[in-house]
Amino acid sequence: MDPILMKTLTPFRMVLGILWLTAQGALAQGALAQGALAQGPRDHWAFQPLGTVAAPPPGQAPDCRTAVDCFIEAELSVHHLPLAPRADRATWLRRVTCDLTGLPPRPDQMRAFLADTSPRAYPHVINRLLASPAYGERWGKYWLDVVGYADSNGYFNADTDRPYAYHYRDYVIRSFNADTAYDVFVRQQLAGDELILQLANPSLEQVRELMIATHFLRNAPDGSSESDGNPEEVTIDRATALEGSLQVMMNSLLGLTIQCARCHAHKFEPVSHAEYYRLQAVLYPAFPAFHNDLWVTPKQRLGGLAFAADFARWKTRIAEIDARVAALEAEKKKSPDQAEEFDERIEQARAERPAQPGTVAWVTDVVAPAPDIFRLESGSYQARAEVVQPGGLAILTGGDATLHPRPLSLPPPAVLAGLTPGPIKYADDQARLSTGRRLAFSGWITEPGSRAAGLLARVIANRVWQYHFGTGLVATPGNFGLSGSGPSHPRLLEYLASYLVEHRWSIKSLHRLIMNSAVYQQASALPVESPATQQAQRIDPSNRLLWKYPLRRLDAEAIRDSLLAVSGELDRRMFGPYTPTQRTGNGDITVPVKEPGARRRSIYLQQRRTQVNTLLELFDAPSMVNNCPQRSISTIPLQSLALLNSDFMLRRGSAFSGRLDRFPPAAAAKRITYSFQLLVGRPPTAVELDASLAFIDKQQRLQREGNERGRRSWAEYCQMLLATNAFLYLE
Repeated sequence: MDPILMKTLTPFRMVLGILWLTAQGALAQGALAQGALAQGPRDHWAFQPLGTVAAPPPGQAPDCRTAVDCFIEAELSVHHLPLAPRADRATWLRRVTCDLTGLPPRPDQMRAFLADTSPRAYPHVINRLLASPAYGERWGKYWLDVVGYADSNGYFNADTDRPYAYHYRDYVIRSFNADTAYDVFVRQQLAGDELILQLANPSLEQVRELMIATHFLRNAPDGSSESDGNPEEVTIDRATALEGSLQVMMNSLLGLTIQCARCHAHKFEPVSHAEYYRLQAVLYPAFPAFHNDLWVTPKQRLGGLAFAADFARWKTRIAEIDARVAALEAEKKKSPDQAEEFDERIEQARAERPAQPGTVAWVTDVVAPAPDIFRLESGSYQARAEVVQPGGLAILTGGDATLHPRPLSLPPPAVLAGLTPGPIKYADDQARLSTGRRLAFSGWITEPGSRAAGLLARVIANRVWQYHFGTGLVATPGNFGLSGSGPSHPRLLEYLASYLVEHRWSIKSLHRLIMNSAVYQQASALPVESPATQQAQRIDPSNRLLWKYPLRRLDAEAIRDSLLAVSGELDRRMFGPYTPTQRTGNGDITVPVKEPGARRRSIYLQQRRTQVNTLLELFDAPSMVNNCPQRSISTIPLQSLALLNSDFMLRRGSAFSGRLDRFPPAAAAKRITYSFQLLVGRPPTAVELDASLAFIDKQQRLQREGNERGRRSWAEYCQMLLATNAFLYLE
């Protein structure tokens, strides 16, 4: 509580406040139990099985190209609002390229698209971008946000390194590029180690990929390697790691907030105290927090998965790809005008490089005779109340863990009464090498036609929509429970989720459906004086009905990556260990300029929880305390100051101006036109051209005489362009 407020409260008023809050909590819990906040968990819209949803008829909309348009148009027609006109082709290409790759389109790509007048021009661009290796880097970063990925353990200021976490990052990128079915993607991450046991003769690469996938469960902070040895502190740190993993799992996959149920039945969600610990029991064999002899620290969750023959095959394949890259590099030198096209071909070749066999980090069950799981009473790590064994539950008759437990017959975890009518069934054949709990849970959560699978599909469909339009159909992507917001277009969300499942859980199919729609292709800038615009602003000022495309600022990583791309400096190498960051004398977190990989994409920078890159943090990149289902969006003076004064921006402006040297200094208009084509994919307007010429002339007159006068003026001009809204925002 605010210390100033504390001083104004008398002890009597503080007691009254505590009693009032306690009473409100009791009332809320009673109301939830009686169905006052909702008809009941099984009636909640998000907890229903997916059904068949037919798209409404096209109505009067002339541009109803996909079912998405029919749903949006039907809602708009109720308010007598039309869709906005289609965005111009240059604006759309920049939008779709940044959306799918996080990078701006190249001038040659823009020319090719503008010259293609065929009906397949738009779908062709979408398919090309979905096939680009940059797609996995862009959409993989979204997933890493959702699951709380970091390259450090996050234990207060210690925040020690996770040197092999990058294997999981690379696995995610590969999975998105391969369009791995989302239900398979989920099962691999929940129980990859247990899936291996079902394979007859798995290859080493299969084993390695499935083991790496389980790092999903290790993304939460884990300080169990950093404790000072105090037994109680060690136990707390281990239990916290278990709880964090459970929170990330439920929030990222099912969009549920369950952490309140750790201490008591959830006040506003259908998660009981018992159900929370039943869920925790799914993960406990991999995180045996109360067994000192079984707990495995982050440093110990490593292993080598390679044989000499595997290294030999890997080296042969790498040599083949390197030879192909060398040939492309040689061709690139012969054709400098096509350098960017060769860069893309080189990038695609490098993307085929197989991961190096070696040390990886994973999660697996720690199997021992009758491992117990201690349930903690009222959130206390000292008052142990129950001991849950695989297949049963035991109640301790007091707070002393040395007391003999009294057996209690209970079924295996039911896991949220709102989503399943009965217990999860564990496979008996897993008992020898694993408990099979996570495998059973992964099967339950993806079972076709089930309530859980319906929720899983709705959550990911909403996330895809969110990243295309800035806001999800459900505005609270991390909360699909009773206390979350309802969908703005319920039938459209059902349709998208069903479409995803019907198309074998293909995320790329969902992209095509959304991005080929007239809704996605709308203009964002409409005449303010237009009566139609004024009416739409009056009826729907927040644009939740999507009567125009929402103007959006690029996210932090897209800003940095686009700066490097426009300046011609972007290092397109994929995969491998992170590029380390450092804290400078003034407290900024930067990448050392001479560090190998300093100009790689932002997804490959060190993701340390307590040391977020300063430029990225200024533009709302999160610090991964847990996970981040939705980033905040801020506009602060420090952003402008960084764009104007930071060393990173000064270097980008200088490099950007160097790209204009294909034209002589006297050809100022041509240099300005080319700079705009590189920056935003279009030539400057007459007003922009005049303002640019005036700026260059003024800067050159202000500079002292000398050979560097012109170069410095152009560098300042280019840096100014990189700080404009035209570059920072997607129209």
